[in-house]
Amino acid sequence: MRIFTKFHFRLSKSDKTGDVFRKIVQALKEADVEFEPGIYVTDPGNGTVSSVDRIIKKFPTMKEYEYMKSDWGTDTPPNKALSNLNGGWDVPHHNQTEISIEVLEGIADGIPRAYPSNKTTFVWSGAKWDDNDKHAIHANHEKANPGYPMSYYSSSVILQSDWWVSGRTLNLWAMVELPAPSEVDVKLERISEKAQKFISLLGKIQKEELVIVPSFEEEQDILKKREQALEITKWYDTARKKWDAPHPYPPFPHTLPNPSLLHDTDESVSPKAVINQIFKSKGYKYLSNFSGRGIYTLVKRLPNNNRLVLEFDFTPIGRDLSCALTYQGLFWNNRVQVRITDNTDYCPNNYHITNTDILEKVVLNMAAAVDFLEKEYVPKITEIYGSSPVWMEY
Repeated sequence: MRIFTKFHFRLSKSDKTGDVFRKIVQALKEADVEFEPGIYVTDPGNGTVSSVDRIIKKFPTMKEYEYMKSDWGTDTPPNKALSNLNGGWDVPHHNQTEISIEVLEGIADGIPRAYPSNKTTFVWSGAKWDDNDKHAIHANHEKANPGYPMSYYSSSVILQSDWWVSGRTLNLWAMVELPAPSEVDVKLERISEKAQKFISLLGKIQKEELVIVPSFEEEQDILKKREQALEITKWYDTARKKWDAPHPYPPFPHTLPNPSLLHDTDESVSPKAVINQIFKSKGYKYLSNFSGRGIYTLVKRLPNNNRLVLEFDFTPIGRDLSCALTYQGLFWNNRVQVRITDNTDYCPNNYHITNTDILEKVVLNMAAAVDFLEKEYVPKITEIYGSSPVWMEY
């Protein structure tokens, strides 16, 4: 296995691609870190202006990196693209040659107005925080798609300009590889001082997460175990069964009326306080960083170093509440939709919240279901996957 710390940086809507590009280059110089710069650009297609053609017209040396690319996972007609990425990337060029920083900066300054690409990805790879050359190698045996570069596992910095529902979006993240722990280690080593300095120069960190990439052999072993776990999960997961199918849950503490017979009130309903009050006593901790916009996330670490995650989903407009339990450990996770009621006249895993009284009854039913899953479901999954190492972080 290989282990990385992934840093997501906070960018504002006013940040421009070229300015962030220059900030990364300056951070590299100040931290004295060597990276290999690369780029990926793809046209939006649909008969619109070609950003690739415009880039080549402005920077003729980029012509050698042009090729035709279909959107990943679709049968759409191919569009023009260009890239000098190599190694772990799914691109056709095998002889990576370095493009000057001046050219890359000029392209960055033109995104998205002068060069209205579908996706533009800048990659600085091959970072050497120490004498371990392994850091420069993509950790996954499957090549990464530069249009969706979240699965590129190597010490690197990635800046991507992309389209999202609300318009153009700019994202920046960095990956730093950590030394592999031994069997007796109880904690992971922190990133080196050199890496810390570089990360601090990139800007404000929005989120930090641990990324553990299994070896090919470890991945094959997990795939076999996953098939066994899914067979068990199907029996408990109400989202995968007919509503009136037999289920293993015991009787619920509260009988809930058919929600179609209830009427909404003007009462303001917020599930957060009720959820916290009921589940805090059961050892769950609220995670504000993974909550918001109607999502409430709670976690509990178990003595075997695996973890339970509860994700409550509440839409303020529709006022429907649901809950899913995810049981996770090293390289794996299994998710079940929590049942709320025995009634089969309506969906048993979400409920329309009309007032605080109904809310409390629904959450208490959820708590009873979670208690049951912890007692009956979790041990069966643990028997398949086993425990996680002491150093495991989530």
